Amino acid sequence: PEATKLTDGLMAVSAHLILAPLGTRDIERDLDLSRPHKIGRAIPNKAKPEATNAIFECRVLSRTHAEVWFENGRVLVKDTGSSNGTYVNDERLSQSSQESPPRELHTGDRLKLGMDVVENNNTSHRCVQFLVTVNIPAELGHAPAMPPTLPAANEVPLADIQAAGEEGLVNEIQRLRTEARNLHEQLTRARAQLAEAGIQEALLSSHLTQLANVVETLESRLDKDRAAARHHDKLMTKIQSLETQLSFFTQRSARRTGRDREVAELQLALVKAEDERIRTQSTSESTVRQVVQEKQDMMDTYYQLMQQSKTVALEYDERLRSLQQDVDDAHQRETQAKEECVRLLGAIHTLRAQLALQDKSSLPTPAGPLATVTLPPPPSYPAPAAAAA
Repeated sequence: PEATKLTDGLMAVSAHLILAPLGTRDIERDLDLSRPHKIGRAIPNKAKPEATNAIFECRVLSRTHAEVWFENGRVLVKDTGSSNGTYVNDERLSQSSQESPPRELHTGDRLKLGMDVVENNNTSHRCVQFLVTVNIPAELGHAPAMPPTLPAANEVPLADIQAAGEEGLVNEIQRLRTEARNLHEQLTRARAQLAEAGIQEALLSSHLTQLANVVETLESRLDKDRAAARHHDKLMTKIQSLETQLSFFTQRSARRTGRDREVAELQLALVKAEDERIRTQSTSESTVRQVVQEKQDMMDTYYQLMQQSKTVALEYDERLRSLQQDVDDAHQRETQAKEECVRLLGAIHTLRAQLALQDKSSLPTPAGPLATVTLPPPPSYPAPAAAAA
């Protein structure tokens, strides 16, 4: 019955994949990985985008673009033969219309689906990008491998050690196990801080992308203002031509009074052209001043963000170096603790051999087996290779 309860509890637990949008207006997705999820474009009257699925309103995605699932303690994703590709940290998983091998996702990865496409009529379609957060319960994770030398300490009879007068060795082994457990907790905290640093770096990259989009919009508006300036120059040329014609007809009107109507029409056209020039010039100057002010504000914001980015990058570099030093120190202390345990185990076996020799030479053999007491199991901690990764 206890085994049945444990199995039922594990079946109720499932891993989750959280996708936070980067630079898009999409919603955050929380995918329950108790079953595989198809990633693709929304289909009318069939599949609609929701917070619990991987369906998107995006023209650059295929209907069956990619797939994500949970297997053997890992969250995996693969491209199922899409046209515009699937990218993990800007690395494309496969060529166009080819299925890719599975790729593991980690917290802090950037997942991009498709790529930006511009049609012949200058209509652009943007891809979708997300910041990945992997949530795997401890019940579904892999148990770390135990060192081959430490389990032998559980088989040493405590009565033999105490009979040899070596109770200090038992206390030393327990102290070393406690120290190993503390080292494992420090390594866990270091990994969590490293993951947080990766998330902050991804958010900073998203801010820089948004700033680049703003600069692109500003350049587009400047192009429009240049076109307005060219139109203004054309109007000035037309006004000068009308003024020349007006001067010509004014000179002829002194001799030919029958041309008064033409002169009046030219004067009226000149007045209208002058009014249009004044309106255009006023609008152009106001627009240019507004654009120049916006450009100055954007440049100030850009320089502030760049300074903040450099400061944050320096801080995170310092934190990463400190965390790396802490991890290296923890590994060194863990190695020393293992070597001390091996030395103590050798001393214990030596004492047992000496005790057996003394029993054979001086005392009769006891009538029954010695009562053995097993030591508590050593704490679980990850192998050095996994911690380094």
